[in-house]
This record gives sequence, structure tokens and C-alpha cells, in this order.
Amino acid sequence: MSQKHINYRDKKNLAGEKGYDDSAQRGSFKRMMSTCKILNQFLYEYFSLKDDKKYKLIVDPFGKTKVDMGMKEISTGKLVGLVEVDYYKIWKDTWPPHYKYCNRLVRKEKYYKSYPELPYINITFNVYGTDGILTTKEMHEKYPIVDQWIPEIKKYDQLRRVSLRDAIKVGNWAYDAN
Repeated sequence: MSQKHINYRDKKNLAGEKGYDDSAQRGSFKRMMSTCKILNQFLYEYFSLKDDKKYKLIVDPFGKTKVDMGMKEISTGKLVGLVEVDYYKIWKDTWPPHYKYCNRLVRKEKYYKSYPELPYINITFNVYGTDGILTTKEMHEKYPIVDQWIPEIKKYDQLRRVSLRDAIKVGNWAYDAN
């Protein structure tokens, strides 16, 4: 990556000294796991969860600045999946109709490339945490890496633009669409 791309210092300036606080989105994910059958069924299948086992979500399974959450099988302590959460600041009540993609940052790919044996999902929530767009590492890798201009920093960031047709809607709007 060149000087025209976002670097660690730029990211710190944008997020602040302590980084992004995604505790609200972590809470939204936990709540949605118990209220959204679409999310629950997807996790059951994608993480290969078993009916006769118990699981729990843990925060920062690899440390503070790594992937947001992991799911562990309680009796063995084995990690069975990884979860990254964020939110889209202009997505409030409805998804902006002119947006046909959700962006996935290439710099976050290290979260799953370091653990290729583990399933990985990324969920972008609306600002209220009631609706989300879920993608997997397999979905991400179907799309090419592109540069996108970030006006707040006046640099490019590398990302993959995942079509909403491939992403999975979770939360309230998932049921409204049916």
C-alpha cells in the first residue's frame, strides 16, 4: 500500500486514541442472536453448531485490537467461529436505496486469514442495532479489491464491495422483505 492509502496513523486519527467503541454493536449482535431466527439458523449451520452442545460468545478472543467476538463450545473451550461487527452511520430506519453494496475492509481480512479453519462473519448494523447485513469470508473473497476515496481523511482505503444480493439480511428488515 502506498502513501495514498489509509495507514495506522490515519486510522487512529479517525477513530481516536482508544479506537472505535463497538460495544453497542456487540450488544446488538447478542440480542439479535436470540430474536432473529434467520441469524440464529445461519449461525447454527455456518458455525456447525450441535444440538447437544452449549455455546457462548466471548469478546476479543485474540486480544483487544483483533476480531470483535468469537463463539466457543463451552465444554471443550474450542472456538467455533469469529464475528466482526460495525455499523453504517447513515443507515437509520431504512437502507439508503441508492446503495447496492456493503463494503468490507481489506485490512480486516487478517482477522480470518490468520485462522483459516474458523468460520468468519461480518455484520454491519444500522445505527439502532435493529437491522443488519451479514457477510462471510467466502462472500468477501468472491469480489475484487478496490480503492475507495475516504473524504474525511483524503486518502483511499482498500475494500471489497459485496453485492447486497449476496449478503444476508438479519433483524427486522429481513422479515419485512419476505
